[in-house]
Amino acid sequence: MTVEIVYAAFTGALLAGAVFLAVAAPALFFDAVRGDARVGVLTAAKAAGATAFVIRVGLVLRRW
Repeated sequence: MTVEIVYAAFTGALLAGAVFLAVAAPALFFDAVRGDARVGVLTAAKAAGATAFVIRVGLVLRRW
């Protein structure tokens, strides 16, 4: 079971990072968002990444 847990955590972390970057890209790289909206976009990116991680880990571990 240990291998499955590590696989779930690793793929969940990769997915969370990709989702975070996809949501936060306008604020981080393109300077399209400024001020308080930037904080909101980054908070939404953190929440989306965390949600993606939890869902991915749950789905992978549920299969086993």
